[in-house]
Amino acid sequence: MAEAGPLCVYEKRDPHIAIVRLNRPEKKNAISRDLYWALDECWQKAKADDDVWSIILTGTADAFCVGGDLKENLAFAKGEMKGPRSGPRGYSSLRPLQMHKPIIAAINGYAVGGGFSLALSCHIRLPVADRLGLLVRFKRPDDRRRYCFPPGTGTKDLRTGKVDGRLCRARHDDQS
Repeated sequence: MAEAGPLCVYEKRDPHIAIVRLNRPEKKNAISRDLYWALDECWQKAKADDDVWSIILTGTADAFCVGGDLKENLAFAKGEMKGPRSGPRGYSSLRPLQMHKPIIAAINGYAVGGGFSLALSCHIRLPVADRLGLLVRFKRPDDRRRYCFPPGTGTKDLRTGKVDGRLCRARHDDQS
């Protein structure tokens, strides 16, 4: 079933900014094979445009990205879908793009699984106010709970486990 509108919206804004918006709100911006290629096309367009100095990646509606499309993955596993599932790199791996332009994740809702990895692969991550915080299954050998990462959580906090597992609102101040 085809979705209405482009799966990934590319918009240029002054001065020198490109906005890349995942546009599968009915699926919480889950990455399907078609969205993978649409996103890759947006990355290539931004990379080739010398007038674009920075890129903002965001999602449509109440989710940034919930990772891969599990129904599509199941269809591939059952042999109901044929052909390549994606391209030469994972959708959440931006390093092979060799973009050389800062990519900012404007996290406007849930960033789960591969969507969280996609956010982490961006150079800068900013939660959008009045949206839920980042929710992800954070795997440590001794623990498999879901954690909420409030704004300002750094990689040191992630390594030391200084997270408390509660759902939080994205905020731009030090209150929690």
